[in-house]
Amino acid sequence: MLSDNVSLLEALAATRERGYAFEDDGLLATAQSALKAEAEQLSLESIDQDTVPIRAKTVSEVRQRLARACAAPGDPSFATAAALAATMAAAIKEIAPQLPELAGWSATELCYQLYRDSSERVSPHRDPKTYQLLGVTITIAGMTRIRIFEPLGAPNDYTKLRPADEYIARPGSMMFLRSTGFGTGERIIHEALPPEHGSRLILNLRLR
Repeated sequence: MLSDNVSLLEALAATRERGYAFEDDGLLATAQSALKAEAEQLSLESIDQDTVPIRAKTVSEVRQRLARACAAPGDPSFATAAALAATMAAAIKEIAPQLPELAGWSATELCYQLYRDSSERVSPHRDPKTYQLLGVTITIAGMTRIRIFEPLGAPNDYTKLRPADEYIARPGSMMFLRSTGFGTGERIIHEALPPEHGSRLILNLRLR
């Protein structure tokens, strides 16, 4: 399911040091098609935290609008996602001698997320502290810009940020984010802009 083009050790070493990394063409086209077909069979829940934001009217307010479906490995409706998660865990285990903190990484949460149109996105935020070691986001279909920020003031003041990096996520690309317990454990502030054309479908692999 993973492309031979993936430089996993390099990407995860960078994630450990700076908090994030991106990989182009990390997922085979056949795997993208299988994941897309699986997601299309699911009932997605609409999430509107744009109208009622997370931590509303504070400097750490987060707005998001999307549709999603989440499950643990073992749910038969997420068999393809679980197979990818197992493949990723096995690949990480192979390089664990170089990155021993990740030796026990295995996704316990699989989440499909669909950004249906240009009104849907996630504003700058840090992932929750409950995420452990590593978060992996795979773009299955569609394109968007991912922005990375550094805080200019308090660590969780999302009103005062400096842009640090930007990446165009395309089908098959992967984003790795440092989570609690990996390297410094500092979680990077990032933002997913609306899809550039049509919709964008992703799969998140997380350890809680």
